[in-house]
Amino acid sequence: MQAYYQARSGGNKNTDWSHNLQPLFDTKLRPHMRDFLIKRGFEMK
Repeated sequence: MQAYYQARSGGNKNTDWSHNLQPLFDTKLRPHMRDFLIKRGFEMK
């Protein structure tokens, strides 16, 4: 995959898709949804 990114970007990009997505998984995207779903009758573990 790294070779693909380097070829696609002309050698200017030296990363992979998991590195690009890391910030997305470091934070909670919708923290308010748990309380919303509990109020609607959903049970949480």
